[in-house]
Amino acid sequence: MHSVSVIIPAYNEVERISSALESLSHFFSNFPKEYEIIIVNDGSTDGTEKLVKDFIKNHIGNMSLINLDKNCGKGMAVKKGVENATKDIIIFLDADLSYGPENITRALEEFKDSQRQIIIGNRNMKESRIINPPPLLRRISGKIYSLLVQTLVLPGISDSQCGFKAFRKDCAKEIFKRLTIFRFGFDVEILYIAMKLGYNIKKMPVVCTNAQDSRVHLFSDSFRMFTDLFTIRANDKKGLYR
Repeated sequence: MHSVSVIIPAYNEVERISSALESLSHFFSNFPKEYEIIIVNDGSTDGTEKLVKDFIKNHIGNMSLINLDKNCGKGMAVKKGVENATKDIIIFLDADLSYGPENITRALEEFKDSQRQIIIGNRNMKESRIINPPPLLRRISGKIYSLLVQTLVLPGISDSQCGFKAFRKDCAKEIFKRLTIFRFGFDVEILYIAMKLGYNIKKMPVVCTNAQDSRVHLFSDSFRMFTDLFTIRANDKKGLYR
């Protein structure tokens, strides 16, 4: 089994992050290999920084906190985590832990195959289990966006926005140093970069507990995510992903 770095980007997560850290601490308490949990505080203003510091102080385990002075976006937070990660496999998870530790176990099984370089969760797979599915309008908008993504930049990848992704360390370092999009479109960009670099991408069924208080604003964020697709194509023409 491989050693693991788990990256958790956090922006104003004071209400949710404690339970996520408790769950991960319990999961890793009997983990047979080295691990680290890196929390990246993305300019929170609600006490997230203090809460995480107190948690680290009062719990046994390999946890660290990176603070960004201002809110830079989830993509930048994950990028900073990747830059500081040291273990064999790098996984990033949302602060609400909508993708629980059982998904980590499954991904590590996949990485026993030496050909596996990137594992991405896919909520559309038959074996996936979704608890508390999102509202109908959000599901419809997600399907439309997925079709646009597959048509414009990522043929064959039907769930680029799944919040569970895992990488071999060398792959993650190469991908994230080329990242230019730091908000919601970053998921698409990292997969596009991975494809341009010729990495093997394997989809995996996931268990997902959908957060009822999604941070995505359906219309304003959807427009930005749509324009990001054209930014990615333009970046490719400029040679930024070589």
